[in-house]
Amino acid sequence: MRYSLVCAALYARGPAVVTAFALPLAVVSAGLIAPRSARAADRVTDRAVDLVQRVHDQATQDEETASMAMRLIDAEGKVRARKASYAQRRTEPGAATSARLIRFSAPPEMDGSGILTIERNGPADDQWLYLPAYHSSRKIPSSNRTDRYMGTDFSYEDVSADRIAAYRYVFAASVVIDGRRYSQVEQTPIAEQPAAGYGRKVLFIDPERLLVRKVDLYGRTGLLIKRLEGSDPARFGAVWRWARMTMTDFRIEHSTVIDYTDRHIGSGAAASLFTVRNLERGR
Repeated sequence: MRYSLVCAALYARGPAVVTAFALPLAVVSAGLIAPRSARAADRVTDRAVDLVQRVHDQATQDEETASMAMRLIDAEGKVRARKASYAQRRTEPGAATSARLIRFSAPPEMDGSGILTIERNGPADDQWLYLPAYHSSRKIPSSNRTDRYMGTDFSYEDVSADRIAAYRYVFAASVVIDGRRYSQVEQTPIAEQPAAGYGRKVLFIDPERLLVRKVDLYGRTGLLIKRLEGSDPARFGAVWRWARMTMTDFRIEHSTVIDYTDRHIGSGAAASLFTVRNLERGR
């Protein structure tokens, strides 16, 4: 999904493109040079921003498509299955903004439903939801970004890219997961974001493959509320992707597992797919 769905949460070039990340100037009131510790902290932050940007650049290809098999698992272990397709395209080859379309095909009552996300250079992306029963699409207001969509554990916010310049990124640690080393990066908003469901994110990034292995999502009160995890990495030329993504909502003991197949990078996502008109066709 941003996804990849997911996927991540994490690709934000375009509206999120950063040419000079705005950092606080660590200067003393008399105009003296910043202390060595402050300059070192800025360098650590710059490196974290650069790593997140490179992750985003790999995650946002000119064109990409995949099939998605979903399993929604509740606290009692009951499973509901869904199928969908994913398509992503930069608005122009090499452009900063991109578009994503998730289209459901099963179960039958969801066939044709979809969500279209268009990254904008303004304060928020544009998102439309189409449900065949209503014969029209509905634009998702920014106030609804925290809502779950289609019964999954993903919110509308989760399938919309974070804007890199709107957050601070700082290296927190270097950790080993399943024998592989990851850079732990903390992401916090620079300013209050009223429509946001998260107060902080902790990213576990593979600096070699440029994949985000795990994202811990904290609520605005500071509690860990959700976790996104990737597994089964697969290589497509110079690009890496997770074959499986799992989003867990600890508040309701519910999870959504997505298995990706038939992935194609560099083809298959024509510009005509990413319009409201096409969304309302249901196919």
